[in-house]
Amino acid sequence: MVEFAGIHYPLVTQSVPEFYTQLGRDREQYALLEVPVADKSYGEYTQAMQRVHGKPILGGQTARKPCHCFADYTPVVRWFTNLRLDEQDDITPALGDPASYAPAVLRQFDIRYIILYRSLLKPNQYVEAEKLVRTVLPGASPTYSDTVITAYVVPTATTDPRSSARRPRGHAHDWHGRPDCR
Repeated sequence: MVEFAGIHYPLVTQSVPEFYTQLGRDREQYALLEVPVADKSYGEYTQAMQRVHGKPILGGQTARKPCHCFADYTPVVRWFTNLRLDEQDDITPALGDPASYAPAVLRQFDIRYIILYRSLLKPNQYVEAEKLVRTVLPGASPTYSDTVITAYVVPTATTDPRSSARRPRGHAHDWHGRPDCR
């Protein structure tokens, strides 16, 4: 009987930011955009933290990465994957100032927080990530900050990215040569 007992014994210790404990108590469901957007390099840590906060995350560790990864191909989210405003081959350049539509895009995908990992980003990457947050969410100040993470809340969008006034031309008309492909 004892040989099959599942005894939990901590093998490693990790500091858990208090912010994640707070999120774990929040019963609402929404996603977190953690930077760096985790792949095999950081997946174990971000997935361990997910056990604390219980919210959906972008990235993580999978046996086989799908060829159309959400974080790599979704406007605005992709910027945080690449740590730069990468508008080439993107559907957003015609929309103008990124701050005018980025919160709406993030909220469309139910992303409520952008979280920068100080411990997982190199110093120059952290500076680039902060610069990107200031571009996308001008005037935003951290909701939470400690030695491990800095968290920013994504404000409720004032525009709907699905509305025809704010939608990129290709999104409603002639998407890759197919009329009215939505």
